[in-house]
Amino acid sequence: MRTAPLLIVVTLTACGGGSAADESITDAASDTVDALEDTTSEDTAFRPDAIDASPPPKCAAAPSACTTGADCCSGNCLASKCQMLGIASLDDDRDRVLDTYAQVQGTDRCAAWTKLDDVQKGLFLTHSDMLGNRSCMDNASKCVAGADSAFTHVFKLWAINGSDPGCSCTKTSTGYNCCNGGGEWHRVFFTADDLLIQYLRNVSAGLPEWGASSDLAGPHGPFSQSDETATGSPRGQVHFWAKDSEASALKRTGVTGVLDPHIVELDNDYNLLHDSNPEGCYGVFGLGCSYGRAVYKKSWSAKGNQAKTTFRGNGEPSAIADLAADGIFAPRCPTAKVTSVSKPVKVGTVIELTGTGFEAGNVVHVRTRAGEVVLGAPYVVSSSPTALAVMLPPESTTGEAYVWVVVDGVLSNLLPVVVEK
Repeated sequence: MRTAPLLIVVTLTACGGGSAADESITDAASDTVDALEDTTSEDTAFRPDAIDASPPPKCAAAPSACTTGADCCSGNCLASKCQMLGIASLDDDRDRVLDTYAQVQGTDRCAAWTKLDDVQKGLFLTHSDMLGNRSCMDNASKCVAGADSAFTHVFKLWAINGSDPGCSCTKTSTGYNCCNGGGEWHRVFFTADDLLIQYLRNVSAGLPEWGASSDLAGPHGPFSQSDETATGSPRGQVHFWAKDSEASALKRTGVTGVLDPHIVELDNDYNLLHDSNPEGCYGVFGLGCSYGRAVYKKSWSAKGNQAKTTFRGNGEPSAIADLAADGIFAPRCPTAKVTSVSKPVKVGTVIELTGTGFEAGNVVHVRTRAGEVVLGAPYVVSSSPTALAVMLPPESTTGEAYVWVVVDGVLSNLLPVVVEK
């Protein structure tokens, strides 16, 4: 079962009255390039307060919400004047984030998911729910349906650390009753985009469910700052660097040698011992214990945007009654594949994506750490089953990025690129 669309990404589209029906796609692309070259936005950072929702001259106002660029706007007016908030589902973002993890593992997202053990799957499901459904970015929104979420701002997933392989423990009908702790285990490491790391370093800017950590032990080394959720069990806890200049190469399980100033460690603590295995069985002195995912659901499902959890299956130790109404998550395997992108990938130029399984009406995503553009017509200037030519607007953000195509609602693989000025 799929969750309803909930999450928000920045969509960059054209806005206006549209071109004549008999214009060729080449003419439309030329007009788009001319219009985009006339004016360049100086503010390329992904910040909700920087979005200019007013239409440019001679452009019709776009709807306040949409699911695709075509629903928002049409024509060839300046793209930066029609930055809209488009809606993506939690499962779309799960597929996207899993694809970044799969690349670290040297495989594809469906194969990577199959290789995860029960504990790793439980970690991904609970952590993505906590960041995706319970952690909205805007204090004013209180995580209303459609509010921007922290999980949308996870740029890359580095590691999913399950149970200590040196700990021998079997699973009961209500979950593990041992091997649920360990300072290096039952946690994930991910890269936060520019906006999310800003909010984690200053939670008063957003993330109403989060605050400064009260853990007397302080941040996990070598990190210099930590936050935790204000309420709820298990309590979420994140560790990161307070300043980019403090970053150093990690020597932690799963991320040894990684140097990234915006990397974040996340775990969920179920008790005072900081046991954090979502597949564990938790109770008072081990009596009357409850399955970890069920414990999380009871505490967290009414928080954030109040979306339903999708915790059934994927290692569920038995038919857990509390999860009976949940859906079962599985990544959607790509029907299209992007094999290469012409270089250099420069803003204000046409780039070519080659691959397989492309279709007419494809939407192309280009996502940097600073923001994302979602490009449909007229930015997709030509298409065939094996190639797409795409105009990258001058307002696009630069740096490390991923490019992918959406075909029939399913994300292709993500191809890493570097976007240049």
